[in-house]
Amino acid sequence: MTTSELRLQRAALKLLHGIGVVGMTREIFALYLRDEVADSATLSDQTIDDLLASLHEKGWVRSYTNPVTEQLRWILTQQGEGARVALG
Repeated sequence: MTTSELRLQRAALKLLHGIGVVGMTREIFALYLRDEVADSATLSDQTIDDLLASLHEKGWVRSYTNPVTEQLRWILTQQGEGARVALG
């Protein structure tokens, strides 16, 4: 894992922790993450998708569909909370 990947993972976990159980859509997640990361020019849509897929594979985030809005939203899992604390 590169320093850049680690920094992105940290920022993503912090962001999802801050939003709580409501979660956020991929589009809003991307906007906030790009705002959070200094070199946001490197955050392509593919990079965001790869990051979410990686975090999902590790069990750190999960998605759910809001029954009212039918939007796919991402939230932090308990494992993700542990990873957030461990990564600082």
